[in-house]
Amino acid sequence: MRVKVLYSRTGRSAQLLSKLVRVELLGQTLPQTVDPTDIVVSLGYMKRIPESIWSKCLTVNVHPGISLVFAGRHPQLRALADLKRSYTAVILHSIVSDEYDVGPGLSTTLVDITERDRDDPNAFFERTRLIGVYMVAAFLIGKGANAV
Repeated sequence: MRVKVLYSRTGRSAQLLSKLVRVELLGQTLPQTVDPTDIVVSLGYMKRIPESIWSKCLTVNVHPGISLVFAGRHPQLRALADLKRSYTAVILHSIVSDEYDVGPGLSTTLVDITERDRDDPNAFFERTRLIGVYMVAAFLIGKGANAV
């Protein structure tokens, strides 16, 4: 099994993941080929992954928000802006279509939203980012990936 990680931002989450589990960091470059035993991870990739990948191997995405409520971009910011909301979630799900942030859930972590989070959104973003990385690492190790 090979684990290939797609990302498009700074790559901080991908770099941290690579310190926990043996992965191949691809950045924005889609894999040329995938094997049915491969796992492709979207970690802040922010682009559609083509059917030629998700239909051939397990492809997963980390979404830092409740998918049905906060699908798409900036889910943490939208959760913080909803003053009636006291929690959100970080969800690891399979990619099984061209739609964003839908697919069978693999793991969910509920995350409390406090007034401190609303006062310091960057700390909240960092917390949800780290939760997502550790969720992916735990999932991959459970699937047989080698820990570093």
